[in-house]
Amino acid sequence: VFDDTSTPMPAAWKPTVVGLIRQHGNEWCSSYVFEGMLDYLLGLNGWTPDPEVTEQVRYVFYPMVNPDGVEADQRYNANGIDLNRDWSGGGPAGWQQPETFLIQSDFAALPYPDTVRVGGDHHGWWSGVDGGYRYDDGGAPASVSHAAYLEGVKDTARYTQYEPGVFQWYENGGQNGMARVELHRWKGWVLHTPEYDSPSWRDEGQLRQIGTRWVQAMRDTVYAAEITVGAISLGAGTPVALRVDEDDENLSPGTVETVELYLADWVNGDRERAVLTETGPNTGVFELQPGFPVSGGPRTRWDGVLQTAAGSWVVAYYADVDLPADRCYAGVPVVN
Repeated sequence: VFDDTSTPMPAAWKPTVVGLIRQHGNEWCSSYVFEGMLDYLLGLNGWTPDPEVTEQVRYVFYPMVNPDGVEADQRYNANGIDLNRDWSGGGPAGWQQPETFLIQSDFAALPYPDTVRVGGDHHGWWSGVDGGYRYDDGGAPASVSHAAYLEGVKDTARYTQYEPGVFQWYENGGQNGMARVELHRWKGWVLHTPEYDSPSWRDEGQLRQIGTRWVQAMRDTVYAAEITVGAISLGAGTPVALRVDEDDENLSPGTVETVELYLADWVNGDRERAVLTETGPNTGVFELQPGFPVSGGPRTRWDGVLQTAAGSWVVAYYADVDLPADRCYAGVPVVN
């Protein structure tokens, strides 16, 4: 667990990202990707991590899901079972292999399990696309034509656009028993499955580079709700600028639509609702201009003005109406 508590952001509000590494023992590329994740988070090998990435997200990693498969250099565990077909959508079950049973049991003990929004199940199989996903059965089967798959498609498009030189991913298909399918059924998590190519495509250093960028992309994914605040002068009531990038709420390409976002002041407990308007008929980007009004003084909830004070912490919260598990937070300190 990597959890930088130096920020005043309340622990119960901090999003959590989960990473599974080496479910398939002979897909070793993902271990180098994982080393890059650690390099970035710990500031090793020349990396200086962005405080927003390290302070505003909690990361939980399982770096060696299939140790027996790694030892034998094979896809399966010691019992000859493909662990990525052994997950349970109802929580840990007696029929599971020890590895998947123990990890699913551990999920129940995660710090603040309700804050998990997204994760990655990292593999390494040549896909014909540099860094790409692949369909394991030629297309998306009926069993995953649900919110987990649709959210994965959206996230995958976001990663690829985030940095095309690093992420050139296609959405992976799925089957019953796969981590990405069953963890959504059980917990509502959106777990994507990147496939990292063999050395004919990338060397160890490039794989580590992907790991550093994956961590940063995860931060930007869980903070799809972006709040930006300039220097607040409470007397003048400088507004809070709000912006949400949410492609799947662009329901009608010919219509300018709206989404709702909630604001909370952590110290005095004020709560406010903001309605953001799409920046154009087909953008999927929603903003509130010139911003949400801010003032000092005693709180009055739901009055259309955010009451706060210097030294406080303001959090924006957005939940997708189609998939409540797709929830995003963003927070900033009030400095003056």
